Amino acid sequence: MTTTQPPTNACPQKIQRAGRHQLMRIRTITELSLLWDDSSASTNATASTDAGSSSNQSNNSTPSIHIPQQPMPLNPYHTAPPPSLPARLITNLLSWILPNQAPPPPPQNNPPHSDNNTTDLPTEIRIPQIEQPPEPLNLQTLLTSPTDNVHWGDMMITPKPFNTFRVLARNVNTMSTANDYLSWKAAAHAIETSEADAFAFQETNLAWNKIHRKRIHRIFQSPHHNPVISTSSSAEISTSSHQRGGTLQAIIGDWSSRSVQIGQDASGLGRWSFIELQGKEDYRYIILSGYRVCENQTVDPGSNNTFNQQYRLLHYQGQRNPDPRAQFIEDIITLIQEWRSQHKAVLINIDANDNAQLPGNRGIARLFAETDLRDLHSLRYPDTIRPPTYN
Repeated sequence: MTTTQPPTNACPQKIQRAGRHQLMRIRTITELSLLWDDSSASTNATASTDAGSSSNQSNNSTPSIHIPQQPMPLNPYHTAPPPSLPARLITNLLSWILPNQAPPPPPQNNPPHSDNNTTDLPTEIRIPQIEQPPEPLNLQTLLTSPTDNVHWGDMMITPKPFNTFRVLARNVNTMSTANDYLSWKAAAHAIETSEADAFAFQETNLAWNKIHRKRIHRIFQSPHHNPVISTSSSAEISTSSHQRGGTLQAIIGDWSSRSVQIGQDASGLGRWSFIELQGKEDYRYIILSGYRVCENQTVDPGSNNTFNQQYRLLHYQGQRNPDPRAQFIEDIITLIQEWRSQHKAVLINIDANDNAQLPGNRGIARLFAETDLRDLHSLRYPDTIRPPTYN
């Protein structure tokens, strides 16, 4: 008859062996821990105690494993204490780093009438003066009182009457580009105030190029319309922006959309510039700005005035003894006759340097004799003597 023991006491040696294996694994992990960890010593001690207790419970015939403890090295992550410096060196370093401290002021005795428990308040408050910024440069002097400006002819009415096309014409005798085109900005303000639709400048004394035209175009530009500008200057090369002579004709405002053509003196003398407008039923209008040189000029090959510029250019074109004043009348009459043959209305604004009221067929009077143009001043005020336009 066979008897079977209960499973709890079947393999007591296997349990002890398992305990030994577990003990060996604990010891192995303990030895593989970080050498600079302070907890390693306590862990080893605990492991040894556990080993001793486990070995007493196990079979006495089973040998125990003993791992000697090794001395623990220093922790490399612990900051080393700073080296001690001599006291004299520390004193010198502090004297270099810290500013010199003045000795405290001696205590002041309170006046007999003041109370020690109250704080003295200032009797006045001083406000520092604020420095005024310097006045901006390039400002024109304002007129403090109205000046006498006696007009000749009709008085300019503002606001401008309905169905009125207003043209301003003047010999400006140099329009400078200095100070960021300050002269042109002032002219633009005056023209806007007068509500002009077109303006003509003579003797601008500017060597016209793309840079100047673009800049002046921007000055006269409005939020709703772009101006139309036509310019002329001598074909002679100028080393600076200043060049004697020259003209400008411009259309601004609503009428700028009516422009169909711009032009200038085809001879290269820079004597005039014009703009052609288109009206209803394809009716054409031409507005011209021109400048005729002064009389009694002396031929000087080294001079750069307007007369000598035109004299040299005409001589280069083949004329042996050129006369710029007479050539101006000759060429503009031919141009006006061509336009009138095309049924185009012509309005010229010129500084002729001549008296249009003198009789005869010479000078500016010849222009009225050989064309159908009329002098508006003489037509409006036939019996009134004109004042000089330039003194």
